[in-house]
Amino acid sequence: MRRLVVWMALLVGLVAANARAQDWSAMSGQTLGSGAGMIWGQFGWPGISADLAYGTSPTLDLGGRFTFNYGEEGITDTGVLGLKFQFTLRGQLIRKPKFDMALRFDPGLLLYFPSNTTVVGMTFPLGLEFGFPISPVFRANASFDLPFWITFNPSPVQGFIPILFGGGVEYLMQRDLALTARLKMGPTFATGNRTRNAFFTLYFLFGIAYRF
Repeated sequence: MRRLVVWMALLVGLVAANARAQDWSAMSGQTLGSGAGMIWGQFGWPGISADLAYGTSPTLDLGGRFTFNYGEEGITDTGVLGLKFQFTLRGQLIRKPKFDMALRFDPGLLLYFPSNTTVVGMTFPLGLEFGFPISPVFRANASFDLPFWITFNPSPVQGFIPILFGGGVEYLMQRDLALTARLKMGPTFATGNRTRNAFFTLYFLFGIAYRF
């Protein structure tokens, strides 16, 4: 019996140590940690993306994202191909044992290619990410996003204001390897000479993230 108790104590200690080592997240309020990097690939609707990020401090991640889209910024009734090149910033605002929150800002350039032309624009996504650790290897997430974007041609300049609410889950397969899934949706309001002023917008993405 004493030997069994000793083995159980060792197992609990190993689990606890592993939980402390897994204290990071790809898509919630928990940042990577100072000196840590991350590669994160996602696929689904509206496209495929690849992130490279680096923890410049315990509460700040900086990086970049490349995206190939086959849906125009998540608008569900368009099938336009496009590219995005973004700078990414995630800054942790709150960290509690059962809750964390971060601010994201991911500005960049966007290009779309409808019928024999190229539309050039800029994107200025701003959002809040919330994390809810359920266990050492499982985390629930929530988000609120305002991914503003504008296009410069055809003239006049057109602006788009999405208002998105979402959630997701993150599962740590290993200490530095995570599977992610998230869903965001809401309306996008358009200005300018669009034939409609509002569009339904959806993001449904699966991913895998590796911290190094």
